[in-house]
Amino acid sequence: TILAPIDFSDGSSVAAQHAVALAMHYDSRVLFAHVIEAAPAEFRAQAVGHAFKEASDLSGVMQARLQAFARQAAEGVPFEVVVTAGDPAHRLVAIAQEREADFAVMATHGYGVFRRFLVGSTTAKLIHDLKCPVLTGVHLDSRPPFRPGPYKTVACALGLTDLGHSEKVLRWAADFAGEWNAKLHIIHVPPAIDWGAGEWFPPDTQELVRAASRERLGP
Repeated sequence: TILAPIDFSDGSSVAAQHAVALAMHYDSRVLFAHVIEAAPAEFRAQAVGHAFKEASDLSGVMQARLQAFARQAAEGVPFEVVVTAGDPAHRLVAIAQEREADFAVMATHGYGVFRRFLVGSTTAKLIHDLKCPVLTGVHLDSRPPFRPGPYKTVACALGLTDLGHSEKVLRWAADFAGEWNAKLHIIHVPPAIDWGAGEWFPPDTQELVRAASRERLGP
């Protein structure tokens, strides 16, 4: 089961294409999910005298919209749609657990080095809380049109402090690359030691650190 959260943005539409391509390859089904987020209290207060729709009122409308989206996007792949209301991150994590999702594919619009600090980002929360692997990307909606086909290159970034965790990540990346006959690049970036705290390390010392890292990463 591949979870594909949909907010009907360009990014989520492209992410759905990736989800469908993966489902075709792995003989899986796609679970298209949409979460109706509750309006802030100040908006509700301003809605006096106007037709303000509660989440329950929108459920049927969004169910029909998501069903139409899924029928067009699925391209013959088995699929299911689910519409719920609440906090998007919490509800999507619950859906992934209830439906035993093996994979999640979603878009994110976070940019720059500070995106990991965006506590309000639904995608950031999901990456942290979901137990299954997550495929995401900040440029999904700005890339050329998606063409279903094999992934050709897989990059696996590893740390060397928690080797147990790194081994699990590497094994998953190797299996994924093997499924698509893709080239696997293993990347490790040692901490910078040529600047900081007023200290300077000669090139020989820096090379020793890099050599030690290569040795730990090697067979």
